[in-house]
This record gives sequence, structure tokens and C-alpha cells, in this order.
Amino acid sequence: MSDEKCIYESRCYLDKQICWKFPEYLTKNLSKGCLYAHIFACLEQLEKFLPRYIICYQRLLSRVAEERINAKLAERLIKAMIILHDYGKASEQYVRLTGKIYYHEVLSGYVTFNVIENILRQQTYGRKAVESIASIFAMATFMHHEHRIVRIARRMMTPDILARIIRRITPTKITVRDEANRAFNKIMQKEIGISIKSILKKEYNIGEVEYTYGTRIRGLLLRLHVSNIKKISRIYMGTVALNHILIITDIRAANKTRDKKAISRYFGTILTKGRGSEIIWEDFREKL
Repeated sequence: MSDEKCIYESRCYLDKQICWKFPEYLTKNLSKGCLYAHIFACLEQLEKFLPRYIICYQRLLSRVAEERINAKLAERLIKAMIILHDYGKASEQYVRLTGKIYYHEVLSGYVTFNVIENILRQQTYGRKAVESIASIFAMATFMHHEHRIVRIARRMMTPDILARIIRRITPTKITVRDEANRAFNKIMQKEIGISIKSILKKEYNIGEVEYTYGTRIRGLLLRLHVSNIKKISRIYMGTVALNHILIITDIRAANKTRDKKAISRYFGTILTKGRGSEIIWEDFREKL
């Protein structure tokens, strides 16, 4: 545990022994911040502007599913994505990088797919609706650091590019400690009212991760490209829309928790431009 005081101490209901054990980010291989404080910061940012757009997301998700997704369910699904988008940072491979490159968003997207699929299967939605919605949430999560994924993709333009990217940037096995999984499960229970204990694992194998991305999600995209141009356009639009809210939430939350005076042009654009930027402008100005 760090001696540093957490600004989300009053909101955090997790075991205090987990504070600062899992980093929010790495700088020159040094652990910085608290992963769970970042999650609470993301939820705080989401609460500020999701009400403005929830009806738009509800309509978009309904069109992707080709079944009605009500606003309450849409909100729960988006919250689940926000909570899980950095799940991959709880792995031993993130902190103790040895050999193969590790991108946390790969595991995060995989787990998000399984969680969204599980939530929808408890409802009355058909298989195609469940697969489509789970896929766009997984891809939005997978692409929330899109610049490095695109950088790899430019060099690997082949029909099986999605599976090849996963193989290239994912260790053979990814391990997550029980205490990290318990913390994520508790957040999901408190914020959304569901347990994901049966989905989270101590160890993930690259085979299962690659199958979800390279066979299930890629297979859906290939089938739609051939048979349903209108549906594939909705899949892409849904992925982009979810990726948009995730990136804005993620960056604004990072700005809240990180002690960083100099920010990139990209961060600056997210923080100070567009609708809703006035929400955090005062925080941003104080850091300059």
C-alpha cells in the first residue's frame, strides 16, 4: 500500500489492502497510480455526460441487435465496459513484462465480450443479437488504444489480421491474482448488480482469447460483409460510438488522477474540445 492519499477513498468500497497494488499505468517500467481509483474516476466521468447520450446509445444498440434494448440495459452494458476496459492491467504480465509484448486491451476486450454475452443471455435475446452486441463492446474495448493496434495492422494486411494481431501481442498465458478478480467482481456487483465471479479466471490461455477474436468476432464480420451491408455498417457505427465514449471517459479520468502538467495534443483535444468539455475545463486549467 502506498502512503499517497487516494482522492477516491471516500467512494471506494474495496478492501484497503488492495489500494495501490495494481497500477493505473507504467512510466519507464515504474508502476504509477491505482488501477481501481482510475475505474472510480471513469465511472464518475461517465455519470456526468452519459445521461445526455443514453437515448442515442439505446437506439444504436437496438439497431445492431435488431431487437429492442431499453435505456436501462444500455446503461448497464456501457458501465460494464467502462469498469472492465483496463482489466488486463490487473495481470502479472502487465507489471512484470518479460519477453513478449503485452497489450492489456486484448484481455480486457476478451473479458468484456464474455461479460456482455452473459448479461444478454440472462435476458430473452436471440443468439445473433447477443453475438453482435458482445462483439461491438469487445472491439470498442480492444481498440481503446487504437493507435498502436493500427500501427501493427499496417504491417500485417492479411485476411486473418485480427487473429494474427492477437498472436503477436498476447503471451501464451496471462495470469490474474484472485484479489484483483475479487475487486472487479465487487465493483460489478455494486455498480451493476451482477456477479462475474464465474467468468473471471486466474489464468487465461491465448487459444481461448484468439478464438473469441479470430473466430467468433471475425466470423461475424465476414458473414455480414457478404450477406448484409446495412447490418455491417451498424456494427461499425456501434463500435465507433462505444469506443468514443470509452476514450473520452478514460482520458478525462486519467487527467483527474494523474499528476501530469504536460499533456499531449490528443489528450488536450479530448479534454478541452467538443460538447461536455466544460465539465472538466477547470480541473485541466489548474494543472497547467
